[in-house]
Amino acid sequence: MKEKSMMKKGIMIAACFIIALLSMICIIQVKPVSAATVKLNKKKIYLYNGYTYKLKLKNAEGKVKFSSSDKSIATVSSKGVVTAISEGKTKIKVKNAGNTYKCTVIVMGEEPDIEEPENPDINDPKGPEDTGLPKDDQAIYEAIIALKDEYPEGTPWTNSNLYVWNSSVASGLGYSQFTGGGCQGFAMMASDAAFGEIPVYKFTDINSVRVGDILRVDNDNHSVIVLKIEGDVFTIAEGNFNSSVHWGRMINRYDCGFVYGYTRYPKDL
Repeated sequence: MKEKSMMKKGIMIAACFIIALLSMICIIQVKPVSAATVKLNKKKIYLYNGYTYKLKLKNAEGKVKFSSSDKSIATVSSKGVVTAISEGKTKIKVKNAGNTYKCTVIVMGEEPDIEEPENPDINDPKGPEDTGLPKDDQAIYEAIIALKDEYPEGTPWTNSNLYVWNSSVASGLGYSQFTGGGCQGFAMMASDAAFGEIPVYKFTDINSVRVGDILRVDNDNHSVIVLKIEGDVFTIAEGNFNSSVHWGRMINRYDCGFVYGYTRYPKDL
C-alpha cells in the first residue's frame, strides 16, 4: 500500500513537472515579436523649382500610396519622387496599412546665383568689387565660398560627417574641444576656413548676426553659416540639407526659427 502511495506521488510530481515545462514552452512560442517602426525618411524638405527628392517609407509592408496636397507647388510620383514646381508650401501624404504619414515640402522658387570670385585671395583687403560686401565681410565670404570647389552643390553630407573644434577655438565656449556632426559639423568647418584659430562665442541676439556667423535655426533643428547679409535676408551655406551640401539658400532674419548662434568676432564688437 505504501509503495502504491509513493508511486502515485511520484507520478503526480512528474506530471506537474511536465505541465510546468509545457507551460514554459507555450510562453516562449507565443512571445510577441516587435515590428520595425514604419516612418518616412524625411518630415520636411526644402527644394528649388525643378529640383527633386525621393521620399521613402521605411519598413513599410504592402502598398504605399503617395499624394500631394497642392500639385501646383510640388508633385509626387507613385515611387515617392517629389518634384518642386513653384514657390510655396505643401504636404506630401503617404498612406500605408490604414495609416497616413506626412512630409512638409517648402519650395523656395528659382535657385539664386552665387557669385564666385576667380582665384580668391583672402589676404586682399579689397577683394572683388561685384559683391558689394564690406572689405572684412568680403574676405570672410571668399574664404567660405572657396570650399565650394571641394564640396560642390549636392556633395553627400549627413550626421555621420563630424568636425572638431580644437582647444584654441572651443575655449571661447569653455570647452577643451567641441564636436559637431551633420549640419553643425559643416558650419564649423566653414567657420574655421574663414577664421582659423580665433575662439568662438555663443550669442542669442538675432540682430547682432554678421557674415561668417553660425546660426542654429528651424527651432533648434538645423545649423547654417552666413555668407551675405542684405537687410533682413541672409544668404547661407549648409550641410545635411536633404542629406547634402547646399549653397545659396536665403532665409529671413525674423522668420528662420533662430535659437542661438556662434560667432568668431570678439565679444566687445
